[in-house]
Amino acid sequence: LSFSFLFYTVFSERSFKIVGNEFEMDGKVFRYLSGSFHYFRQAPEYWEDTLKKMRHGGCNAVQTYVAWNLHEPRKGQFNFEGIADVERFISLAEKVGLYVILRPGPYICAEWEFGGLPYWLLQEKGITVRSSDSIYMSHVTDWFTELFTRLKPRMYHNGGNIIMVQIENEFGSYAPLLGDHKYLEQLCDLTESLLGKETLLF
Repeated sequence: LSFSFLFYTVFSERSFKIVGNEFEMDGKVFRYLSGSFHYFRQAPEYWEDTLKKMRHGGCNAVQTYVAWNLHEPRKGQFNFEGIADVERFISLAEKVGLYVILRPGPYICAEWEFGGLPYWLLQEKGITVRSSDSIYMSHVTDWFTELFTRLKPRMYHNGGNIIMVQIENEFGSYAPLLGDHKYLEQLCDLTESLLGKETLLF
């Protein structure tokens, strides 16, 4: 019982948020220095070495996209092995002393095929990607549920090293749907429901 209480006390005090014009980690001012390293662009056996070089170079955080089309090449068939083992990547970042800024899209751009969206979305008649369209959002919900169920224990407020999560990417320059604020709201609500309202979104 005492251990359970101690565990709850330690992790209930962990927080990462914005207060005024500053980031605060566990109530203290925090500044992150990050670089981008996309795990799916390098063979896994080199991940740790690259992350160590980032840490030795002065970074205390690493940003990475998550490419949906890598992890769900066919609807409902998920891949989190080898070069798609994002959980191992995050664990290695923690091992070398790096926090993680997660950028799961669902659209990531990143000069990656279809911005990371899986091709099979376009087989859905009448779908409108990157929108509040119910067909598209049902697939996003399935994907985020799978991904975030795996990553929830790695959130900072749960004892892990993921400090922030990005919603979409470069949506402000996506002319066809600039007025679809409902889409961004749905992504925020979905992410918070799966990762916890303590999650800092940007």
